[in-house]
Amino acid sequence: MPTKQSNLVSSKADHNSASANTLPETGEKKSNLGVIGLSLAAVAGLMGLAIKKRKN
Repeated sequence: MPTKQSNLVSSKADHNSASANTLPETGEKKSNLGVIGLSLAAVAGLMGLAIKKRKN
């Protein structure tokens, strides 16, 4: 017959292994805003180079 202490130990081990398999929720969401900003900066830079080339 299992004792109370052995049941507590096994339930703690089950809980720890279940929580070790899952990652904590950080609230981070994916956003494409950085990619959009980078692409706009690249286009603006290329346009600036094209205008500078035309003037020379």
